[in-house]
Amino acid sequence: MRWFDFDEVLSFLETKGWVLSRVWPPCRVFIHKKHPLPLLFPVVNKKVSEEYINKIETIVGAKFRREQE
Repeated sequence: MRWFDFDEVLSFLETKGWVLSRVWPPCRVFIHKKHPLPLLFPVVNKKVSEEYINKIETIVGAKFRREQE
């Protein structure tokens, strides 16, 4: 499984209008004015798993820039 830096995920979400609302370790909660439900996912050692990146992409409706291996 691949892991991605939370800082990059945070920047991606902010450019799409999502705002970090709460931190409930290990989860981060984001809200969006036009989305009725919050986006919640775990962050482990400042990393987000590829499984959650896939879910985030589906909810946000945009692709996260993944570095080539």
